[in-house]
Amino acid sequence: QPRPVGQNRVLVSSGYGHGAKLFQVTQTGEGDEARWNAEELWASLRLKAKFANFVEHEGKIYGLDDGILVCLDPETGDRCWKRGRYGHGQILLVEDLLLVQTEAGELKLIEADPEEHRELGSIQALGGKSWNTLTLSGNRLLLRNADEAVCYELPTVS
Repeated sequence: QPRPVGQNRVLVSSGYGHGAKLFQVTQTGEGDEARWNAEELWASLRLKAKFANFVEHEGKIYGLDDGILVCLDPETGDRCWKRGRYGHGQILLVEDLLLVQTEAGELKLIEADPEEHRELGSIQALGGKSWNTLTLSGNRLLLRNADEAVCYELPTVS
Protein backbone atom coordinates (compact mmCIF):
# COMPACT_ATOMS: atom_id res chain seq x y z
CA GLN A 1 0.00 0.00 0.00
CA PRO A 2 1.25 3.51 -0.74
CA ARG A 3 2.23 5.34 2.45
CA PRO A 4 2.13 9.14 2.85
CA VAL A 5 5.46 10.31 4.31
CA GLY A 6 5.74 13.95 5.29
CA GLN A 7 4.39 16.80 3.19
CA ASN A 8 3.28 15.77 -0.34
CA ARG A 9 5.42 12.63 -0.38
CA VAL A 10 4.36 9.04 -1.01
CA LEU A 11 6.40 5.89 -0.37
CA VAL A 12 5.59 2.78 -2.40
CA SER A 13 7.15 -0.66 -2.23
CA SER A 14 6.86 -3.97 -4.02
CA GLY A 15 8.52 -7.36 -3.88
CA TYR A 16 10.02 -9.45 -6.65
CA GLY A 17 13.18 -7.33 -6.85
CA HIS A 18 11.46 -3.96 -7.36
CA GLY A 19 12.07 -2.38 -3.94
CA ALA A 20 10.80 1.00 -2.79
CA LYS A 21 10.51 4.49 -4.23
CA LEU A 22 9.74 7.84 -2.65
CA PHE A 23 7.82 10.35 -4.77
CA GLN A 24 7.21 14.07 -4.28
CA VAL A 25 3.69 14.87 -5.52
CA THR A 26 2.87 18.39 -6.70
CA GLN A 27 -0.10 20.09 -8.32
CA THR A 28 -0.04 22.95 -10.81
CA GLY A 29 -3.11 24.87 -11.86
CA GLU A 30 -6.60 24.67 -10.41
CA GLY A 31 -9.98 23.23 -11.33
CA ASP A 32 -10.13 21.78 -14.87
CA GLU A 33 -6.59 23.05 -15.48
CA ALA A 34 -5.11 21.13 -12.52
CA ARG A 35 -2.21 18.84 -13.36
CA TRP A 36 -0.43 16.44 -11.03
CA ASN A 37 3.23 15.55 -11.16
CA ALA A 38 5.12 12.82 -9.27
CA GLU A 39 8.89 13.26 -9.09
CA GLU A 40 10.97 10.29 -7.93
CA LEU A 41 13.21 11.39 -5.04
CA TRP A 42 14.95 8.04 -4.54
CA ALA A 43 14.72 4.34 -5.33
CA SER A 44 16.08 1.56 -3.13
CA LEU A 45 16.14 -2.22 -2.97
CA ARG A 46 16.29 -1.97 0.83
CA LEU A 47 12.51 -2.38 1.31
CA LYS A 48 10.81 -5.01 -0.82
CA ALA A 49 7.48 -5.20 0.99
CA LYS A 50 5.78 -7.55 -1.51
CA PHE A 51 2.19 -7.46 -0.17
CA ALA A 52 3.04 -6.62 3.46
CA ASN A 53 2.22 -3.21 4.87
CA PHE A 54 4.77 -0.87 6.43
CA VAL A 55 4.41 1.84 9.06
CA GLU A 56 5.98 5.19 9.94
CA HIS A 57 7.01 6.08 13.48
CA GLU A 58 8.94 9.18 14.57
CA GLY A 59 10.37 9.78 11.11
CA LYS A 60 11.38 6.18 10.34
CA ILE A 61 9.74 3.44 8.27
CA TYR A 62 9.37 -0.11 9.60
CA GLY A 63 8.52 -2.86 7.15
CA LEU A 64 9.24 -6.40 6.00
CA ASP A 65 11.93 -6.59 3.34
CA ASP A 66 11.26 -10.00 1.76
CA GLY A 67 10.23 -11.22 5.22
CA ILE A 68 12.98 -9.58 7.30
CA LEU A 69 12.09 -6.55 9.44
CA VAL A 70 13.86 -3.33 8.48
CA CYS A 71 14.02 0.21 9.78
CA LEU A 72 14.48 2.68 6.94
CA ASP A 73 15.18 6.41 6.79
CA PRO A 74 12.53 7.80 4.39
CA GLU A 75 14.59 10.92 3.65
CA THR A 76 17.40 8.96 2.01
CA GLY A 77 16.20 5.37 1.57
CA ASP A 78 19.11 4.21 3.72
CA ARG A 79 18.59 1.28 6.07
CA CYS A 80 19.07 1.82 9.82
CA TRP A 81 18.97 -1.93 10.53
CA LYS A 82 17.65 -5.25 9.20
CA ARG A 83 16.94 -8.10 11.65
CA GLY A 84 14.49 -10.92 12.40
CA ARG A 85 12.95 -13.36 9.96
CA TYR A 86 9.16 -13.03 10.06
CA GLY A 87 8.12 -14.13 6.59
CA HIS A 88 5.52 -12.25 4.60
CA GLY A 89 3.38 -11.19 7.55
CA GLN A 90 1.87 -7.86 8.50
CA ILE A 91 2.73 -5.01 10.90
CA LEU A 92 0.64 -2.83 13.16
CA LEU A 93 2.03 0.19 15.03
CA VAL A 94 0.63 0.69 18.55
CA GLU A 95 2.16 3.78 20.21
CA ASP A 96 5.91 2.97 20.16
CA LEU A 97 5.53 -0.78 19.64
CA LEU A 98 5.29 -2.91 16.53
CA LEU A 99 2.97 -5.89 16.48
CA VAL A 100 4.22 -8.23 13.76
CA GLN A 101 2.02 -11.12 12.70
CA THR A 102 4.46 -13.53 11.11
CA GLU A 103 3.69 -15.67 8.10
CA ALA A 104 3.88 -18.70 10.44
CA GLY A 105 1.12 -17.28 12.70
CA GLU A 106 3.28 -16.01 15.54
CA LEU A 107 2.61 -12.59 17.03
CA LYS A 108 5.79 -10.67 17.87
CA LEU A 109 6.08 -7.55 19.99
CA ILE A 110 8.97 -5.35 18.86
CA GLU A 111 10.11 -1.95 20.07
CA ALA A 112 9.98 0.72 17.33
CA ASP A 113 13.57 1.86 17.83
CA PRO A 114 15.68 3.17 14.93
CA GLU A 115 18.90 2.31 16.80
CA GLU A 116 18.35 -1.45 17.16
CA HIS A 117 15.99 -4.37 16.65
CA ARG A 118 14.59 -5.38 20.04
CA GLU A 119 12.03 -8.20 20.23
CA LEU A 120 10.13 -7.97 23.52
CA GLY A 121 7.98 -11.11 23.34
CA SER A 122 5.98 -13.50 21.20
CA ILE A 123 3.10 -15.97 21.20
CA GLN A 124 1.87 -18.51 18.69
CA ALA A 125 -1.36 -16.69 17.82
CA LEU A 126 -2.59 -18.75 14.85
CA GLY A 127 -1.80 -22.05 13.19
CA GLY A 128 -0.86 -22.26 9.53
CA LYS A 129 0.12 -19.61 7.04
CA SER A 130 -0.99 -16.08 7.99
CA TRP A 131 -0.91 -13.25 5.48
CA ASN A 132 -3.91 -11.23 6.67
CA THR A 133 -3.81 -7.77 8.22
CA LEU A 134 -4.19 -7.64 11.98
CA THR A 135 -6.59 -5.13 13.54
CA LEU A 136 -6.80 -3.41 16.90
CA SER A 137 -10.16 -2.17 18.20
CA GLY A 138 -9.87 -0.64 21.65
CA ASN A 139 -7.99 -3.27 23.61
CA ARG A 140 -9.01 -6.18 21.37
CA LEU A 141 -6.55 -7.50 18.81
CA LEU A 142 -8.08 -9.46 15.93
CA LEU A 143 -6.04 -11.79 13.76
CA ARG A 144 -7.04 -14.29 11.11
CA ASN A 145 -5.82 -16.51 8.34
CA ALA A 146 -7.60 -18.75 5.81
CA ASP A 147 -8.55 -21.29 8.51
CA GLU A 148 -9.23 -19.46 11.75
CA ALA A 149 -9.71 -16.14 13.51
CA VAL A 150 -8.76 -15.15 17.06
CA CYS A 151 -9.36 -12.20 19.32
CA TYR A 152 -6.99 -11.29 22.14
CA GLU A 153 -7.90 -8.90 24.92
CA LEU A 154 -4.83 -6.78 25.59
CA PRO A 155 -4.01 -5.22 28.94
CA THR A 156 -4.64 -1.51 29.32
CA VAL A 157 -2.78 1.04 31.39
CA SER A 158 -4.88 3.22 33.70
